[in-house]
Amino acid sequence: MCSLLFVSLLVNAQSSILENRYTFEAKRTSLYDALNIISQKTGYFFIYDSKILESDKRVKLEARGAKLEYILKDLLNNPKLGFRVFSKHILIFEKDENVAAAQRKEPVRQDSAATILVKGKVFDEVSRKPLQYVSVAIEGTSEGTITNGEGYFILKLPHSHEQCNVRISHIGYKPYTFPIMLARDQNVDLYLKPDIVSLQEIVIRRVDPVEIVTSAIKNRKKNYSSTPYCLTTFYREGVLKNGSYLSYAEAIFKVYKPALDQFFGVEQVSEVKSRKIVNTEQSDTLFVKLKGGISACLSLDIAKSTPDFLELSEIARYRYTLSDMVSYESHNAYAINFVQKADVDDPLFTGTMYIDADSLAILGAEFEINPAYISKAADYLISKNSKKHIVKPERFTYNVTYRKVGDYYYINHAKCDVQLKVRKKGRLFSSTYSAFLEMATCNIDTKNVSKFDKQKTIRPHVVFLDLPYTYDPSFWGDFNYIIPEEKLNEALKRINTKIEKVE
Repeated sequence: MCSLLFVSLLVNAQSSILENRYTFEAKRTSLYDALNIISQKTGYFFIYDSKILESDKRVKLEARGAKLEYILKDLLNNPKLGFRVFSKHILIFEKDENVAAAQRKEPVRQDSAATILVKGKVFDEVSRKPLQYVSVAIEGTSEGTITNGEGYFILKLPHSHEQCNVRISHIGYKPYTFPIMLARDQNVDLYLKPDIVSLQEIVIRRVDPVEIVTSAIKNRKKNYSSTPYCLTTFYREGVLKNGSYLSYAEAIFKVYKPALDQFFGVEQVSEVKSRKIVNTEQSDTLFVKLKGGISACLSLDIAKSTPDFLELSEIARYRYTLSDMVSYESHNAYAINFVQKADVDDPLFTGTMYIDADSLAILGAEFEINPAYISKAADYLISKNSKKHIVKPERFTYNVTYRKVGDYYYINHAKCDVQLKVRKKGRLFSSTYSAFLEMATCNIDTKNVSKFDKQKTIRPHVVFLDLPYTYDPSFWGDFNYIIPEEKLNEALKRINTKIEKVE
């Protein structure tokens, strides 16, 4: 539940921290580091959009018993920037005098049907590089999204969530929580601190990775839902040839998930809204598709559709090693590498899985078909409709993460990336094709769950029809979705499109 006490706490915080006096010894550094120094001393976290703040510029931090407000104004040296304090956060924002004047004349109308926008980009605090596929969740609810491949995210939330917090979490990092009221209708940069697990914090003992994996498999019924539930998911897929998009499709799905141990339970998919873009300027006789479509993403729920590296009967074919201890949501987790044994020549998986050290829940995995044997997997990995081409798979990679809601873990994000080399028989040069499938959970419903009417379901591998539409960045309305990466967004605007729309 969101705390209703939150509003009363804000007033006290705002009236005090900016008036508190601090002393800093003279130091020349970047604005980014200067704000971090102030943060460490005050205990308050800064949030801002790097587009309005030159965080790399050199500044001089020096103060002798000065008010924090004056210290910040001196550092920023920009009268267009203002401060807003909520809880333990200080937002630096660009003041809009026209908007402020209009708000003074006309009271803000609360429209329950309207949404609150929270937009941002997540970075590693040390390297300052964007973090992809980070969990962005609303505390006390089952709603959320993920960052895209460039670290961006957007949340569209009802006004009832205005006093909730957003929680940013990623394997290997300390979770970061900030109030929605602070960042509503703002674009903010968020920096996650790497969370190094000290060996002194761990009881030194012999750890058998096979035993950990075996226990994780046996503990699935304890860690994952024993009753059916329904997911609202955002799905997208795309195919590129030599870096140019041939097709792109995206959709909002309702997904019925049977209980973990429901042997004859079948997942159902109901389409809410979707569109498809085909580059009609590209003439191509070979259509590359991934087998399974949406069902391929559903199968990446590895806690339910267990791959061979999580099957008790297949464990003997793998070599497991404990590669690291990492942190997730302030809990320790085992990072366990796996690869097929030397005497096994089938095309199996290799990668890393993360298992919570206490609950032994599978938190996620990054894996791929073993590159040394991938050619043997060509027949069941690739669909092709032309006998005139030689298709060579180069890489099949997978990524999946889970998020805990209540007592159980639910799939949060799943992604599959494929790279192929295709050469027409008799030709010397090959073309590079790449394709991806991706699904992010936007909401989890565990109450009043029932199977969908069969007439309203779709076959997972047949989703998009061939109907005309026009690319529209506001197409998704109030639905949460994954923001297209900049390169993808520009490509979709340029190509001659033919798009399907279903509502």
